[in-house]
Amino acid sequence: MKTLILFLVLTTLLSFHSKDVKSSGKISKKNLRNFIENQATHVIYPTYIKMNQTAVALNNEIINQCSSPENFSFEPLKPLYVDYIKAFHFSEAFQVGRVQRGAGEIAERLYAHPHINLIKVDIEVARYANSNTIEFDKIANAMGLGALDYLLFETSLQNDCLTCGQPLLQSWNNLPDLQKITSRCAYMKFVSQQLVNDTTSLVQSWTPQAGKFERSESFTTDIISLKEFTVKSAKAFGFLAKQLKDDRVGIPSGFLSERCGSTSCPGDSEHITSGLSILSLIQSLKGSLVFLNASSFDADYNPTANHYGFNQILALKGQPAIGVDMTAKIKNAIQNLSKNLDSNIFEMTQGYRKEDCKASTSQNRNIEICSLYQDIKQVSDLYKNQFLNAVDLGKPSSETAEAD
Repeated sequence: MKTLILFLVLTTLLSFHSKDVKSSGKISKKNLRNFIENQATHVIYPTYIKMNQTAVALNNEIINQCSSPENFSFEPLKPLYVDYIKAFHFSEAFQVGRVQRGAGEIAERLYAHPHINLIKVDIEVARYANSNTIEFDKIANAMGLGALDYLLFETSLQNDCLTCGQPLLQSWNNLPDLQKITSRCAYMKFVSQQLVNDTTSLVQSWTPQAGKFERSESFTTDIISLKEFTVKSAKAFGFLAKQLKDDRVGIPSGFLSERCGSTSCPGDSEHITSGLSILSLIQSLKGSLVFLNASSFDADYNPTANHYGFNQILALKGQPAIGVDMTAKIKNAIQNLSKNLDSNIFEMTQGYRKEDCKASTSQNRNIEICSLYQDIKQVSDLYKNQFLNAVDLGKPSSETAEAD
């Protein structure tokens, strides 16, 4: 009799436990609304406001400096440019809606790496010097950060066309400095004004209507549904695997590129002229960290308090440890990158053999840039192998899948 009673008690307890586990895996509309409102309130909307504010400040100073070319100075512009790239790269982890990669020209206008066309920048600058015209409708991949990085930090006023076979560019190198500054100013003013226009559009698209982000323009025209936002938000983390780890570190380090033979590919680095490539990676990872936990953040983009983000979605799915692990791995990558802020990827990817790079790990840091790749890979592997499965969205699509 005692055995029978014990059996019935255990069966009842197991039954209740099974129901609890099953119910914890459900994501209701209320859960989705909490997720959306918290991500928009604490992460997306304030970031786009910051992007717009820094773009306006940079644009205003470019106009100011270019108003008297004979007194033009690069120095007041550089810190304003740094302020803008901090905000932009911070936003990369949550590219959903109209800024989503592949959704239109706005993403390419903001930053076209690795497809930036600096020769086109030089051609348009030289064209303006020659005829006061710029072909504005043909230069999406010669705008945004890529163009300004070059125009604001290439202070010698010389383009690289020494053997390119472009007479227009070769003749520009022989112009007086005042004429060169005037022509570069024309292009910079156009590019920076377009940044203002695009970031203003992003702010407007996320401005809440009737007190709800769910009714903002992004939802009514770009995203459509609560579920779609959640799915696209999770997929947006795929930039960790493709754009961040592979395009911006793996290829220049030589880890993933066969084009450079047995050596690395420094020429494929980003922000070569300004040397701000390590800062850009740190900001992208900081953005990933706040998006993961829907965190509010301070002036240095460090999280200050967690809200209802993927941390809560993972908890509902019974997998809170994945969020904790991702947070720890992102922080580790940021910490190791921060130790290299005085360097840049272009410098760090020179002077070693590819086989030495592939022997480096997060623990065995023979080639530091290759170990930094491994630090970021730990985050992207966790995203690909556990995070997506935990939130029941499957593996990354082909455009975000890893190259390795």
